[in-house]
Amino acid sequence: MIIKFQKDLLRGDTVLIYDKRKTILQEIPNFPELNKLFKGRLKMYRNCTIDKNGILNIKEEAKGF
Repeated sequence: MIIKFQKDLLRGDTVLIYDKRKTILQEIPNFPELNKLFKGRLKMYRNCTIDKNGILNIKEEAKGF
């Protein structure tokens, strides 16, 4: 699935993740590894999977969004 990651402009220490097809909307901490993936941008789209334990696995960047 493709998930949109967007930095929370009101609280700089969190990131909003959103997938309208799966109705996922969640706020997660902006940890250093995730911050590196943003490369200075405010939002990005990434291919992701959720494993059987409910852990979000962030994959490569989705192009064309």
